[in-house]
Formats: sequence, C-alpha cells, structure tokens
Amino acid sequence: MSFKPEIFRRKKACVLGLGKSGLAAARLLKSKGFQVFASDIRPRKELKSVLGRLAASISWEGGGHSDRVLRAGFVVKSPGLAPSLPVFSRLREAGVPVFSELETALAFCPSQDVTAISGTNGKTTTTALTAEIFRQALPRGRKTLVAGNIGVPISEAAPKARPRDALVLEVSSYQLEDSRSFHPRAAALLNITADHLDHHGSMQAYIEAKARLFREMRGDDLCVFNGEDPLTLKLSRRCRGRRLYFGLKGAYSHAWAQGGKIKVRLPGEKELSFLPPDLPGAHNLENAMAAVLLALGRGLEPLAVQKALLSFK
Repeated sequence: MSFKPEIFRRKKACVLGLGKSGLAAARLLKSKGFQVFASDIRPRKELKSVLGRLAASISWEGGGHSDRVLRAGFVVKSPGLAPSLPVFSRLREAGVPVFSELETALAFCPSQDVTAISGTNGKTTTTALTAEIFRQALPRGRKTLVAGNIGVPISEAAPKARPRDALVLEVSSYQLEDSRSFHPRAAALLNITADHLDHHGSMQAYIEAKARLFREMRGDDLCVFNGEDPLTLKLSRRCRGRRLYFGLKGAYSHAWAQGGKIKVRLPGEKELSFLPPDLPGAHNLENAMAAVLLALGRGLEPLAVQKALLSFK
C-alpha cells in the first residue's frame, strides 16, 4: 500500500519520532488538514523546546510510544527509527499502516520530476553537484529544489515544488526501507559497503533497503550505477529502467576517467569529454561521473553540464 492523501483524509495521523524530518512531516500533515498525534521516546520536558509552536496545534507524548499510537489511521515513521522497535510489531498486529517520511512528503509534491541519489558514501557531494548541474542546464523558469539527507527535510521541500520544478534528493537506507512505492524518474546508486547493520539487522536487509531506490523504475526511467562496485553491479540487474554505468577504469562503462578528464559515451551517441570539478580524490571523480550521467541521460546540454562542473564549489 502506498500513501494516498485522499484515502487517509479522514483518518488520524501519527508521526513517530520528532527529529528534523519527523517535525517537518507533522507540520506538513497539519497544514493539509490532518489531525496529528506525535510520539517520541525523549522526555516531555526536552520535547517542549523542540516542538516550539507546533506543540499548541497537535497532541503529542514523550517518554515512549503508548497505545495511543495504535488508535491512528496511519503512521509516518521518521528516518532512523529502528524497524525492530516493539512499537512496530504492535502496529502490525493492530493493522495500522506505516509509511516513510519520504513517501508521505512526495504524496504532496506537485512535481513528478524526482531524481534520487543513494549509496554508502558520496551521496551528499553527488546530490549537491547534480543539483548544481540541473540549476544551470534546465530551461529558465524551472527551479531545482534539493532535500533529504543533505539537510532539508523532504516534507519541507516537496510541497514547495511547482509542477515543472525538479527535485533532487539525497536518500539514505533509513528513508528507503519503509518506502513501498517510491518511484523517482532518475536515480543513482553510488556504492554499497557494510554500514548501519545495527539498524538494519543484517547486510542483506541493508542491501534490500538500497534496492528500493529503483524497485519501481521501468521503461524510460533512468538509473545510474557504479559498474566497478561488486554489490552495486549485481543489484543493478534488478532494475527494469534504462541503466547507465560509470567506473574509473571504463570497462563496460558509459562514463570513465581518461587523461584527467571524464569521458562519456551514451548508447548510440558520440563520445564526449568533460573537465572534472575541482574536488580531490578518485572517489569525487566517480561522484562527478554519476552526476554527469544523470544529466546527460535525461537530455541536458553538454555545454551547460561542463559549465556547472567547473563552477561547482
């Protein structure tokens, strides 16, 4: 089940976890006319300063998750709350659907132009660079909004997008694990190494969370993969959309490093050459390759892409 506001309009919303993303989700739902209840494990005294003015407009509890959460029509889970917490087994037993903050926010986004970037390392740099390219290469009048793990909650940015704007999101495994129907139009998976295993419970669970990045992609949707990262390469075979690969060595890649430049050859097109951004390390060269493929793969002008690479700080 995916989150559809029209289906849950008359149902009470519960937001679990009042970190930055949870607070933004609570504000968004309240602004859309939902009755909101919020629950957090931190003491009430500590939460009062966190909630600020929101405390007067929603009901909330601190010090743990009581049975009040079971009376909600649906729950929005803040990223970072471990799926093994007892409250989630109680919610399953009660038949209360749980949605990610990511999917909840995008349900209120007027734009369908979503580009998502994930990976164990390099997400923030690649997201910022991709957004810079989009800002310079998209037609005038189309804004680029950046959100997610990069610092701005998706629930804060998504509703502000206009129908023709582009949304560039840095998404973590925490945000992806509860997203049942997340469907970006373009995505990049940079790499996968062991991380957050205490949260996910196993390496396989971590990998499966990352796979939700492109699980719903198909047809002309674009997904960019690191062809030289073994786990990422193996996972890419599940993708039913267009697949482009990058790698420093260039074997079977659509973007590679050669002579201090980024070389690109998309299927059926001529080879292009780009000067990379002024960023240290081979890993940042890989990040730049991913951003370039995301831009060229959706038809943005090479000259604008090059300009953005050189101006990026």
